[in-house]
Amino acid sequence: MEPNEYSENLDEFGENRLISRLNRRFSTLLHQVFRLPLAWEGLATQNFKRHLSRLNNSALTVLFFAGIISGILCMALGLKQDSSILFFAGIGIIPGVFLIQFVLGLFCSANLRLTFGPPIRLASRLLPEVFAVLGILNFIYTLIWGSLTAIAGYAVSLSAGLATTGVAFAGLVMAGYISWVATNCEKLLDVSTDDEQRQGPAEYLFNLVTFFGRLSLSLVPINFAAFVFLASAGTIYFGAMQFGEEGVGITLLMQSGIENFSIFLYVILMGLFPIFAHFCYLGFLVIADIGMAFFRLVKSTEHVSELSAQAMENSPDGES
Repeated sequence: MEPNEYSENLDEFGENRLISRLNRRFSTLLHQVFRLPLAWEGLATQNFKRHLSRLNNSALTVLFFAGIISGILCMALGLKQDSSILFFAGIGIIPGVFLIQFVLGLFCSANLRLTFGPPIRLASRLLPEVFAVLGILNFIYTLIWGSLTAIAGYAVSLSAGLATTGVAFAGLVMAGYISWVATNCEKLLDVSTDDEQRQGPAEYLFNLVTFFGRLSLSLVPINFAAFVFLASAGTIYFGAMQFGEEGVGITLLMQSGIENFSIFLYVILMGLFPIFAHFCYLGFLVIADIGMAFFRLVKSTEHVSELSAQAMENSPDGES
């Protein structure tokens, strides 16, 4: 094989034959492990959109019913402790949760439309493969950390063990989900990595920005659903504990949250995650569009200057 021919046939897996073969085998293994369901073949994008819609609907449904249950528990707790604050807070929780899930539903629907936009053309599978590997590393770390934390939690109490187990399991699901989406991004997010047209550095860079934003937006439903399920289960559990003989539960939870305001702030931010993700993705799009427009303007200006210079060179002497 001639050197020039060999250089033209190089791929992104490396020039060395052994390394290239190992890297290609690893990439093939990723597609085999994180493969799409057989029923999704041919209509992967549409099925993935329905999958994200089901995640959003499930999270909003759980949020609504958990809010109603929490409001009822809070009113019952107010009657038990003869506390008007808890009773009227429970009354206000029910319409408040309805309004929150209504607003979040609108943002979830808008995010779903933004996730499936125009095709993204990448010159390399660099970023998708990197995210797939990061997801695997995060899975391994969460598995080790979650196992050790769960064991330590069960040694303290059953509730602490269940809480740490739930958080670890959610982390494992999300880590595997990241690798699955990144590995199958061509079919799920309409990403093309075999474009025949060459891309300049600027175009490739801002396509990467758009891809990163769309990948992040596609991960919002699974994160939102996991948070809602864990938060709802924890709130109902602590509320039920309040009616036990020990009398611990929501009151202690609220007192600890008031003393550590960062707990409430974190819960609020995670609960409003679809809203923040919506505006963050819009920021990614604006940066990518402005960057692309700027470099296209520069390229057009250079092209016009070259045409003007050629016209001046070819013009007869004495003509402007």
